[in-house]
Parts: sequence; C-alpha cells; structure tokens
Amino acid sequence: MPIDNFPDPFINCTFLKDDLMYVNLSHNATGMHHMFIYNYVTKAVTSHIQKQMDWNPENFPYKCFYSEEENEVYSFYRQGQGFRVPIFEIEHRKNEAKKEPYEYEQVFDREFGEMYLVNERALIVRSSS
Repeated sequence: MPIDNFPDPFINCTFLKDDLMYVNLSHNATGMHHMFIYNYVTKAVTSHIQKQMDWNPENFPYKCFYSEEENEVYSFYRQGQGFRVPIFEIEHRKNEAKKEPYEYEQVFDREFGEMYLVNERALIVRSSS
C-alpha cells in the first residue's frame, strides 16, 4: 500500500554476488525495519534481521547500494537514517553477545532526495526539501 503523495515504495533491493539480492523493507504501522538476503534461484530467505524504528508515516527505505569492495550494503531511509550492513558477516555478528549485525545512525537531519553512490565510496545526496 503506497503512502499518499509519495511515488516511492516501502521496499527496495540491490543485487549482490551470484544469485543473491539484499531486500530492505519497512512496516510503517509497527515501525519495524526488515533486512534480509534472498536467493532468487532457490527462493530462500537468509540472514533476516530487524530493527524497531521510531514510527513516522513518511519514513521508508529510500535507496540501498552494494559495495563489492567492502562487502557491505549501505541502506538509507527517507528521513535521514542509514544502515551499514556487512553482508557476509550477518550470521556471525548475530551470534556474538549483544552485538547488532549492522551499524545504524542518523546520517542527515533532512529528508533524502536523489542519491547516487560514486565508485562505491562517495555518496551524493540532494535533499527533497
């Protein structure tokens, strides 16, 4: 179900190595953020992690990028939050005592707009406001 006046989806993805896809979605009614790896050949979901976020009806996954060099996905929400997810270490980090399998921060104090990742290193962002 879309948000009125927003053409963006509540879900986005980026392709990883081989048959894998990183999927990023938000359930706005509960504020739960879901990230997982999906194998589109075997149709299997692995490395599912979730995070409770502050509820905001105008916040949703906006864009995600895969860095092959770092084996990380950079995932951004419209309201300025960012996740850095080390793709092939998720299960290892989940098993470590009380350590989150990702890094999360408020990256920007405005809404994200157009965004590009240049050479897997430089994020170029235009605020939508």
